[in-house]
This record gives sequence, structure tokens and C-alpha cells, in this order.
Amino acid sequence: MAFQPDLHPDFATTVGALTGEEPAPDRPRDYLALWQERLAFEQRRRQPDLPLIQSVLRIVMVLRRLAAPAPAEG
Repeated sequence: MAFQPDLHPDFATTVGALTGEEPAPDRPRDYLALWQERLAFEQRRRQPDLPLIQSVLRIVMVLRRLAAPAPAEG
């Protein structure tokens, strides 16, 4: 589910060169927000890739469940 391209040794000369980002593999990330953005992007595409959208939606749902508070035992 998570991807960290900045762990790749060539990040600074590939993705980083295109985006202007410095590699920061230890920077905390909000993966739920990242995947929600990815879902919104995929849904806006001119020709949506439905299998990809379903996969991304499944990832978002799992991350939402993980982020939800645990039910109280009682």
C-alpha cells in the first residue's frame, strides 16, 4: 500500500529532479491522505481505469479502518 520512491538510490536524479523534491525517507507521511488524493485523481481522469480505481479505493478503505479508533471493550 505504501510507496516511498525516495528510498531509491537514484531518486535525486529521477523523480526528485522532476519534482524538485529532496529525498526524505524518514519524513512522516499521512498515507490515508496520499491515497485519497490518488483516488480523486484517478476518478477525475478523462478515461478512468476502473480496475485501478477499485484497487485504490480498497487501499483507502483499509487505511480508513486502520485509522479509526478501536471499539471500546465492555
